[in-house]
Amino acid sequence: MKQKSITFKFNLEGVKDFFCVSEKNIFAYKLVSSWPKWVNKNIYIYGPVSSGKTLITDIWQRKTNAIRISKTFLSNLGFNKNQKLMLNNRCWIIDDLDEISFNEKNTEENILNFINILNENKNFLLITAKSPPLALNLKTKDLQSRLSAFVIAQLKEPDEGLLKKIIIKNFNRKQIKVPDNSIKYLLNHIERTYSSAWKICNKIDKRSLEEKKKITIPFLKKILSEISL
Repeated sequence: MKQKSITFKFNLEGVKDFFCVSEKNIFAYKLVSSWPKWVNKNIYIYGPVSSGKTLITDIWQRKTNAIRISKTFLSNLGFNKNQKLMLNNRCWIIDDLDEISFNEKNTEENILNFINILNENKNFLLITAKSPPLALNLKTKDLQSRLSAFVIAQLKEPDEGLLKKIIIKNFNRKQIKVPDNSIKYLLNHIERTYSSAWKICNKIDKRSLEEKKKITIPFLKKILSEISL
């Protein structure tokens, strides 16, 4: 009987050291890493849940001190405080654009106005979403056109090769020796997401130090069974 994979909440502390580049994310990673030498100051990165979008935005935010904005901010662009922020801050993030309810009045217009203000101020904007711009089914054609003019990059879910690379890199950073068979066991029993790999590596690190035990398959079975409770 196949064991159910374990999913985790994600903590971004130390994310840059944890991030691994592969063909699944290299274009998006090169884009954010090349800032401020962006030919187009607007970047749109899309991919499925747990494909690394938040990792990418966090890396860029740490590099640029970018501000993540909320729907409330978009609804109050005219406030003096928000106007000053848009004048004084160069870099901005709209994370999970498609999580915003476009059915609400003026949402699309507010996003369009925000993009136009940033463009007038020659600021930088990074947007993430699960879908590409054309799949958002926007009613405001000007917004659709504006988003389609962004530099667009796709993130794909990590495969087993990338997850293995991520797990090994994290253990090496913590100076933890893990046998190949234990790595293989982990790969077969956790969800193939960045968040799962990150959380289980931290859990293993903590427990191995507390119990002073080697990273064996029985040790991993015990940890996974406790997490699944």
